[in-house]
Amino acid sequence: MREVEDFLRQTALVDPRFIGSVDFREFIAGAFTYAEAIWQNPVHLDYVDHGLEHSYHALRKARLILDQVLRKYDGEELSDLERAILTVAALVHDTGMQWDKYVTKKERQGVDKSRHNHVANSHTMIELAMAPESKSIPSIAHLTAYHSFFGSAARIGMAHSGPAVWKQLTELQEDDWGISGQPLRFKLLAAAFRLADEIDNAFTRILDPSRLEGDALEAATLAHWDACYYIEDVRIANAATGLIIEIFPRLPLDGPPDLDDEIIYLIDTFRMRRIHEECARVVPFLRTSKTSPPLAEPRRVQARRRAVGAPPKRVRELIRSMRTAESVTELATPEPARRTNVIGAADESLKKACKEMEKAEAAGTLYSAGHVALRSGWHCSRYYQFSRLLGDGPFLDLVTQGLSSVYRSENFACVIGIGTAGAQLASRLALTLGARFAYTFGSAPAAAEPGLHSGPTDYELAIDLDSNARVLIVDDIIGKGTSLTETIARLRLFEPAYIRAFCVIATSDAAEMEAFGDSVQIDALALIPGVGYWSEDVNGFCQVCPSESHRTIRER
Repeated sequence: MREVEDFLRQTALVDPRFIGSVDFREFIAGAFTYAEAIWQNPVHLDYVDHGLEHSYHALRKARLILDQVLRKYDGEELSDLERAILTVAALVHDTGMQWDKYVTKKERQGVDKSRHNHVANSHTMIELAMAPESKSIPSIAHLTAYHSFFGSAARIGMAHSGPAVWKQLTELQEDDWGISGQPLRFKLLAAAFRLADEIDNAFTRILDPSRLEGDALEAATLAHWDACYYIEDVRIANAATGLIIEIFPRLPLDGPPDLDDEIIYLIDTFRMRRIHEECARVVPFLRTSKTSPPLAEPRRVQARRRAVGAPPKRVRELIRSMRTAESVTELATPEPARRTNVIGAADESLKKACKEMEKAEAAGTLYSAGHVALRSGWHCSRYYQFSRLLGDGPFLDLVTQGLSSVYRSENFACVIGIGTAGAQLASRLALTLGARFAYTFGSAPAAAEPGLHSGPTDYELAIDLDSNARVLIVDDIIGKGTSLTETIARLRLFEPAYIRAFCVIATSDAAEMEAFGDSVQIDALALIPGVGYWSEDVNGFCQVCPSESHRTIRER
């Protein structure tokens, strides 16, 4: 069990005294007492450890990252204020996982929802703990001199999860941060801590492996558990070029012949992908006044044989469903810049929807091969036809049911469909999510003004969209992203708080799309690379057209 002295040693304060009567040792000790009380008798024993041990190792890895960034230059070190804030951020960042322990039975969220909401819950719990009338949550009201310090630490801790929160924090000005006139390089601290939290995965975080078998947990929760269980350690190595992140898998001494491949596959798909994504997201902020951003290279190293058991039945079913759906989902080794999130394995209904696409693909009805000229001016080698897939069979119901489960906690105010197929799916999804529905078309007749149009019962829907609304865009297929980019550009006139997009199929990664905003996350049921796109010349002809007889798809 970690003690406060462990965190003080890791903080390595030079002079704990600050302005006035502030002493950083008292600040850290108060945060440790708060976190220790919260993590007594954890409520989620069937998940992985998010308590003091994880906080300690995340802090240690963050310090290693920062040492690698700063160590080459004299005078470029963390201040005592920054060290103390980073330590407290590590202590409180995951306390929201214990939300169910301090609320009424009606307000409890369970494992999956607690994982989704734990960032906001952690911040809310800090605010409640500072209030004098706080009774259920361990109080820090008596630490009045440190409340502003707790607020800064909590917000840096919030940066460890979720693209939306990360974007909000990194768009703030450095001058907006600091305490009593002392600077606080929050972007540097937040970037290092976010990466450190992502790579702190090892089998030591498993609380009780026997409890997971048979539990109805979502795919992401299972994958997190599994990645921890089959990883010996994740280490940070110093190199001349920057950070080397090494993942050490652990494989069973004996087992089914395909077990090794399944374990490596899952680690590469869920861990390597996430680490690649986080490196691409945070490395630009790992800089000081003298340094340029370091390179960060994640790599899987030699596996080690250990006396570990086979994955639980549910986890193995998840792996098999992912591998058998590869012809559609293409869960290949991710690129560092990947921004499209493939969610075909995130819910049982979505897995079944992928199976329906496989059937359509096998029957030759999923797409038409050849040379197709799109309304956007691009030409492609395949045209995917979703009208039959959405109209016949269970596909539409399965996708609607799966997305309702995935997006239930997102609180979208409006769901907007692009084109006929996108509008058909968006209208069903909006109904199940309790959101408003709108649709947009970009290929309107010449006499009409392209733009946002609402459903038949509310023609002013888009115009009345609140400036702080959370919006989901739904499309059947995203190719070069032209329609989606235009829709986002129109939406931003209403200043929405959050935009997210879903498509049934993405034929290229969002990072490859032209003029596409970094702030929008794309979820795809399947990612199909290898669809060629070519542009027309000034005369309207494509240089690779086999003839002038190619088809023009009016709907696109």
